[in-house]
Amino acid sequence: MLIRSLTLQRYGGYENRELTLGPGLTIVTGPNEAGKTTLLDALSDLLWGMPRPVRNAWAFSPARLGIAARTECGGREVTVRRTTRGLFSSREDEPDAPYDAPWGPGGADARKRWRQGFGLGHEDLREGGRRLCAGGGDLAELVFTARSGRDVRAVVGALDGEADKLFKEHKGNKTVEVRAAMGRYEQTESAAAEQMAKAGEVTALVEEIGRLERRAAELARSRSLAATGSDRARQAVRGHEPARVLAALRAERAALEASGVVLDAGRLEEFELASAELDTASDELAEHRASAEDLRERRSALDVDDRLVADAPRVRELDSAAQARAADAERAAALRAEAADDYRRAEEALAGLVAEDGRSAAQRLAAVHLPADRARDLDALADALRGADAETDRAEETHRAALAEVRSAADGAAGLDLDRVGRVAEVRQAIEAEGSAAALSRVAITERARARTRRAEALAAAGHTGGGAPAGTGRHAEKASGAAAEPPGLFEADAPISVPPARDVRRLRSALRTAEQDTAAAARDAGTARDRVRTATEARDAVAAQGRPVDAGTLSGAREERDRQVAALVEVLRGEIDAADLAGAAARVERAIGAADRVADDMIDSADRVADLAHREAELSTARDALTVAEEAAETAGRAQREAEAGWAALWTGHGVATPEPDEADAVCAALADAVRAQGEIDEADERLERLSGQARTQQEALAVALAGAGRTRAGADLDTLLVAAADLAAEADRARDRRVLLARLRADAERAGGAADAARHERDRAALRWRFALGSAGLPADLEPDGWATRRDTVADAQDAGAHARRCEAEAATLQKAVDAHRRAVATLVRTHLHGAAAAEADPQARLSELADRVREVTAAAVSAAHLDDAIAAAEDAAVRAARAAASSRSVLDRLAVELALTETLDDGGMEAAAERGARAVELDHHIAEAARLLAAAAPDLDADELVASAPETETGALDETRARSEETERELEVAHADVREQLGGLRARRRELEGADEAALLHAEAQEHLARAADAAERYLVVHLQREILRRELDSYERTHASPLLVDAGRLLERLTSGRFVALRPPADVAAGGRSLVAVRADGEELAPSRLSEGTADQVHLALRLAGIGQLQADRAASGLPPVPVVLDDVLMTFDDERAVAATGVLAELARDYQVLLFTHHDHLVALADRAGQDFTVATLSPPAQVDTVVDPDAARATPVAG
Repeated sequence: MLIRSLTLQRYGGYENRELTLGPGLTIVTGPNEAGKTTLLDALSDLLWGMPRPVRNAWAFSPARLGIAARTECGGREVTVRRTTRGLFSSREDEPDAPYDAPWGPGGADARKRWRQGFGLGHEDLREGGRRLCAGGGDLAELVFTARSGRDVRAVVGALDGEADKLFKEHKGNKTVEVRAAMGRYEQTESAAAEQMAKAGEVTALVEEIGRLERRAAELARSRSLAATGSDRARQAVRGHEPARVLAALRAERAALEASGVVLDAGRLEEFELASAELDTASDELAEHRASAEDLRERRSALDVDDRLVADAPRVRELDSAAQARAADAERAAALRAEAADDYRRAEEALAGLVAEDGRSAAQRLAAVHLPADRARDLDALADALRGADAETDRAEETHRAALAEVRSAADGAAGLDLDRVGRVAEVRQAIEAEGSAAALSRVAITERARARTRRAEALAAAGHTGGGAPAGTGRHAEKASGAAAEPPGLFEADAPISVPPARDVRRLRSALRTAEQDTAAAARDAGTARDRVRTATEARDAVAAQGRPVDAGTLSGAREERDRQVAALVEVLRGEIDAADLAGAAARVERAIGAADRVADDMIDSADRVADLAHREAELSTARDALTVAEEAAETAGRAQREAEAGWAALWTGHGVATPEPDEADAVCAALADAVRAQGEIDEADERLERLSGQARTQQEALAVALAGAGRTRAGADLDTLLVAAADLAAEADRARDRRVLLARLRADAERAGGAADAARHERDRAALRWRFALGSAGLPADLEPDGWATRRDTVADAQDAGAHARRCEAEAATLQKAVDAHRRAVATLVRTHLHGAAAAEADPQARLSELADRVREVTAAAVSAAHLDDAIAAAEDAAVRAARAAASSRSVLDRLAVELALTETLDDGGMEAAAERGARAVELDHHIAEAARLLAAAAPDLDADELVASAPETETGALDETRARSEETERELEVAHADVREQLGGLRARRRELEGADEAALLHAEAQEHLARAADAAERYLVVHLQREILRRELDSYERTHASPLLVDAGRLLERLTSGRFVALRPPADVAAGGRSLVAVRADGEELAPSRLSEGTADQVHLALRLAGIGQLQADRAASGLPPVPVVLDDVLMTFDDERAVAATGVLAELARDYQVLLFTHHDHLVALADRAGQDFTVATLSPPAQVDTVVDPDAARATPVAG
């Protein structure tokens, strides 16, 4: 696919801007702000569609944007046009026909793939190259998997799919085979359990179960009463030790305060922080001083050779030039060989002209040499003879043609009445004369048509709907009614046009923008408030999900219900005892006691959640109130926006214009003003047409009469038809006159042609005589033709050129040898100066040049290390000063605390340290006291904590244990009896289940075992597949790290060309033991260099080689998919290339452009000259510079102008 031209019809800030592109490489140059970025965006939008929201629509509305292009695909040229509505082709039969792009469907994904794969800027090149060399990026799979084969990857993918069908770790995946089998197993087991419960009842078992259940209920009531007593006893035992500890802690806290000054928590924290900082600063001070001393010792140990450092640039210069001088020596030898070849070629050229009689080539050249003036004379005579022959042939042919024309033009023209023809011409001239009524009418009609076109365009640009005042009223309607006698359509009624006042537009636009901003701000506030409500609700629900906390009111209610049920049981016992009433009352008492116990236990467990839930509820209430306020504000802002929009729409509706966007209002007003001006021009043209219509009819009638007199009657014809007939008559008369004049001229021409032919033959004979005389004077054969002379002259010239070229080669070889000798002398001087044993190098100083270069590198490294050590010493000394200051600051804090404490308290002998120790102990005791109080409340929630603390020192633990043991013994006895009864119940119920539905349950159990076996089989297959894919993936990764892909081979060849052979390959590093994907560049000497070790320009060349190889692969993939190649866009990718490598890069791009179109954008004009040196074909497209900015204010004044808003 090729793009021949790209036209920005209306795009960005441009209108009807066209760029012509070549079929191969096109270099698009232009200064900054010339529109290169806009052209890149336009090309992307043309190929893949305009994105939403539309970009580059600041000068035109999105609906008016348009990009056109002449494309060639499959040998067929099509002109396409892209708008926000889609892609269309421009054909004569259907100008805007929808067009399916042959290069593929558009969309955001296609745009992104083209930008990443085929559109490349300098920053994208650099960043993408770094990621690719590190194993990432969009080309990583092509680079690292191409050679190992995508089929292996497909096998791994198939194994992944099979494993996913068998099992997934996520518990929500219930459709996988293992989980489905387990689900069927659990369902079948559940059905078997349900079937067991559906058998008939066994009467005897039911009666016995009922009796035991009544006994169990009686024992449960007794056990509950005993449990209440034992629980209080246990609480007393549990709370005794925490109460005793709490009493001891409180006593210790009081004694501590009485023993001396106690630092409060704030001063204690400040004291500890200052002490720690003082210790740290002292340690750092010592450390930095030791470090500075160590650095000074290392600095003194360095040995820097200043003389060699001074000569280092010269040594590096000679080392860099060594290869060039070696090349010069080889070049000199080649030139001397070339000179010898030239001398031999001269000998061969002379062999056919001069006999080999022992003379040298120079002597034989002198023998055949003719003076330059003699050679020029012969050349001139040869040219004159050839010209005379050609002129003779031409003159004879001209004479024959002239005689033929005379014979063909012998017929004369029919006569016309010239007087009547002249009358018609006079009337026609009067009508067409400037200032005539007909001419002025034509001008008025043309101006009116142009004004109507401008008016229609302005109204269309403004979105005029034809509304406003009725179209049939006003000045135009009066003209239409009063012009019945005029030609139809001369005057037309137009809808009136008016422009909204600028003051109203500005006021309503400002109100609308303010309302939109207020609405947006209110919507954001409401969204924030909703997020707060949602967050608060989630936090409240998270607390509630842990279990609804129990408050004190619930506990009081449960205890009151327990007391009521106990009182009711007592009343039943006091009255006449009824077995049913007694059982019901006892059951109710049991339930009430159990409920009260559970509420008490829950209240202990949820004490923290009560406070947390109350806090979350308060936050939720505050968030809901804020949401209500925000929603009310949003509703108010929405109403204000709707009112502003209604006012804005009413303003434009009243003027018959579709409501525009606020940003487009000024353009609409300007378009309406243009329409008003155009309407004025239309009215003025109408008035002129009314004045000139009578005179124009008179002129039309006069022309019709004149044509009838000349025999050209045109009854009922209009003025234009009559003028055409008059013009035809005048042309016919002119042709008749021309034929008579032509015949006379042709006869004269024939006579002159015959004389010219005779003269030419005579001149040819004279030229032949002069040629033979000149040959005799030069000693040349008399029968030598002009062409033979040219061959002889060229042969002698070639021999002379070969001799001259040989002499130039010898001179150039001498010059190169001088440069080589000068380089050797300079190297010898430096080697004698700086290397030991230099006398041995006198014969060949080049042998020790590399040794001298290594020595320069060592000395330079030592100098750099010395500079670094000096910086490190200064840094260590600065750090020591900062540490000393920090220590002094900490001491001042400690001194201030001591002074403050001495002013309010009387310090004992221990001073600040003792007060700090007591303060730390007090903080610790406060923490223990709070912890002991919490433990006491948790251990005995139903008992009074203060009473427990007060009685703890006098209460014996043994008495409490004895009371608890008696209560627990009673409870255990009742529990054992209750357990025996429940055990009997369990046995009877199991026997009942065993007797019910046994056959059906057995079948279901067998089916459940079958499902379980299937689940086990699927699990085993999953383990096998999982092991296979893991082993294959590991081996594939290892193989890829040690084998380069074909794409890397192509990239290496491109890199070799881009770097002029300095780097020859790209491949994974030789050491791949660490794993992972990465690339290195291989230099011509075999050394591997990571991208981080390359220069900026060379790294860019590595990245460009990878990208170009990847682009070739992507284009091949498109071809395999049946899609044409797409253009490749490179934006300033040669920014860091030197001239030599830029020439190589343009040559590579030009060769790649033979397969697909390449567009190279740059703001460096010299790149075109460098591309010429590559010797490849390319096209240059130059962008015009940006428009000049008019300087209306002083720059300082402009900078001082405040920003609007």
